[in-house]
Amino acid sequence: MATKATGKAKYVSSVTDPLAVDKMTDKLSTYLGISVSESAGPIVNYKKFAAKADDYFEKLFKNQQAAYK
Repeated sequence: MATKATGKAKYVSSVTDPLAVDKMTDKLSTYLGISVSESAGPIVNYKKFAAKADDYFEKLFKNQQAAYK
């Protein structure tokens, strides 16, 4: 059974994984038909989000607890 700690660790590692940014730039490049770099707006915003992954997990966890009470 998963614990809060293991769930948090998996969430943070998946969000902050460099492969996530690589996949995102590849998919955006394919979709838009142009080259998208890591300095593009959506990628920069994602990196800001990823930097706060710990905090977001806590918020998500609290919301899930409230939803299932």
